Amino acid sequence: MDDKRNVVGFAIIAFILLVIAIIVWFFLNGRETYISDETESDAYLGLDCTADNPTDGFFYSQVANSATNHIKVTFVNNKIYKMYYSYEGTYRSNDVALQEETNFHIKYDEHMGSYGLVNSILTPTYSTAKTKMQINLYAKNRDVINKGTAVFFFVDEDDVESFHDFSRDDLANYYSKKSFSCTKQN
Repeated sequence: MDDKRNVVGFAIIAFILLVIAIIVWFFLNGRETYISDETESDAYLGLDCTADNPTDGFFYSQVANSATNHIKVTFVNNKIYKMYYSYEGTYRSNDVALQEETNFHIKYDEHMGSYGLVNSILTPTYSTAKTKMQINLYAKNRDVINKGTAVFFFVDEDDVESFHDFSRDDLANYYSKKSFSCTKQN
């Protein structure tokens, strides 16, 4: 009987040691190795600009009770990297908001077509809820801003080439002259 107890005892101890070995192996073997070069990391900065219903905007509404235009820009190493635009309008009724959304959608499609551009290049989204309507456009990199798409971001056609090289301060001044209020973000 003692031999059986010893065997069972050794089996339990061996099993516990095996479980501990597996757990230790799992934690020690799950390491990740990170390799990086010794260059400085890119500096990301932001610019957030807002204007209430500027009359020179592509999405200008004469029937909106109120409208706000937002432009957000991400800079990498003080060069324009990505841009985001949104239009937010409030209307007297859901029907008016829906009709304005349809009008803006058609206007956008016709404009893009006149420049031979694919409508989805700025990943447009349109949404209406009750009396509010919103449009969002996104330029995934600065090269998407060209003579056809510049108008959506309040950039004059004549300024497109120099616009690509604007610093954050240059762009803040540019938009300030167009009645936008800009906030720099770090």
